[in-house]
Amino acid sequence: LLEQISLDTVSLDIRGSLVSEILHPFELACQTKSSSLQSIAIDCLGKLFTYDYWEKLYQYNEDHKKRLQRHNIEFDKSSDDKVNWIDFSIDLICNCFSGGDTNEEIQTQITKALLAAASSSKEPCAIHTTTLLKAVRTTYNIFLLSKSTTTQMIAQASLTQIVQEVFGRIPETPISNIKNAIKEQLDDNSEIDDDKEKQEKLKEQEEQEKAKVLENEDSSLEMKLSSEDIVQPAVNEDGESLHDVYIKDAFLVFRSLCKLSMKTLPAPEGATDLKSHAMRSKLLSIHLIYTIISSHRNVLFVPAPILFHPDLLPLPYNQILFIQAIKQYICLSLTRNVASPVPQVFDITLKIFVELVLHTRKLMKVMLYFFITNIYL
Repeated sequence: LLEQISLDTVSLDIRGSLVSEILHPFELACQTKSSSLQSIAIDCLGKLFTYDYWEKLYQYNEDHKKRLQRHNIEFDKSSDDKVNWIDFSIDLICNCFSGGDTNEEIQTQITKALLAAASSSKEPCAIHTTTLLKAVRTTYNIFLLSKSTTTQMIAQASLTQIVQEVFGRIPETPISNIKNAIKEQLDDNSEIDDDKEKQEKLKEQEEQEKAKVLENEDSSLEMKLSSEDIVQPAVNEDGESLHDVYIKDAFLVFRSLCKLSMKTLPAPEGATDLKSHAMRSKLLSIHLIYTIISSHRNVLFVPAPILFHPDLLPLPYNQILFIQAIKQYICLSLTRNVASPVPQVFDITLKIFVELVLHTRKLMKVMLYFFITNIYL
């Protein structure tokens, strides 16, 4: 079947019936309990991503609709005759991992296939948002649950490459633009502090909001940038630029890593046992955070208004930077780990803090001051 596809065609077009014919045997193989069949199927699915055989949406026929629904594939709401076959393929690959007892060869093939999918250079083949997170989560679980040291190392290396790929897609912002954006934000903040009339208006707005909250018997309502409002589409999803999609991917991955690093260690053995699942998870997540902060520092200063709802932006829409979306998560992660009694955790957390002090102190002055005065001193 693959011979029917012209490899020297730049714009590769696999239509629904052919895609279904190709994927159906792989689906059956993945559903078997035969390790050899699953391994071959996963390897082939990975090569579909490696060689960019995909387009984002494909026609499907009614014969395969029920099978797709069994895998919880989300249908395009704008058209009932389209389905994302890439998500379907990622689901097939991820579902082959059933825990630490999964065959080691299958674990390795899953890791390689997911890395190929996350590293796909041709945009129609790229995976984004929830599908990307599923690939990251599965690779992460293989690292934690695999009984083979070799497989663990492969999974860890793959995770690092996936993170590098996600953040490497975002183009660097010119230094002059970064300085101007930071200066404008600092100027805006100073103007607000010096202008008494604006302060009075802000107080009046806060009082009005508090009154509304009391009437509705709700908890306190803040007009600050809130994590609950992040990744709510500020524009229609179909109208999002590719840059906005990359920004969302980077944010979702970074937020997930911060949440993993914040998990408490079970006492008493887990707090000191470097081989426990909880400790290995914490160390890996913190190391990946440090990799992002140190190797992809430019992403922190990329304009990212897509991550916020326009009504909640205190600054002009084009001045919101990526760091403003993640600073609450990175600060929570630091709070949980900066005073850790485990030397490995403390050391890497301190490195993250130093990176933030060196490169983001103007935008995170208050938070960094808190850490210095209340924790380190």
